[in-house]
Amino acid sequence: MASVFWTIHFMAVALIGFYGLAPFFANNLKKAAPGAQEGVLSTMIVGNRIAQYILVVQFITGGYMMTKAGVSYVWMGVVTVLLLAMFAFSGIMGKKMKVALQAAKNNQSDTASISKVVTFSSIIFVLFIGMLVLMQNSSII
Repeated sequence: MASVFWTIHFMAVALIGFYGLAPFFANNLKKAAPGAQEGVLSTMIVGNRIAQYILVVQFITGGYMMTKAGVSYVWMGVVTVLLLAMFAFSGIMGKKMKVALQAAKNNQSDTASISKVVTFSSIIFVLFIGMLVLMQNSSII
């Protein structure tokens, strides 16, 4: 059973890699015309929604594997807080992307929302890297 969870968990990491690309896509939105913003934002919204569902899979499979791994409770707590922060910031980022998409559909550029998308995607990227570091070095904490 553990190998099935590990396989699902490992494959899901590749799908969450969207958060590794999101800051770069979001940063280019500032320079794009509203028509181009509409296409990129639509794609990013779909990618964010898929990644959010995959975060749920990560939470379930990772939670099971944490209980079997024999890691410290502090490590478990830190990893759980990082994952919950990724949930929260991805939800906030999704809302800002929808606001920016609505503006782009009206042929306007909502620079405030786009700036927030860039900020939140960068925060999620840092959390994602932190999570990867902790996964590779479970004895760090």
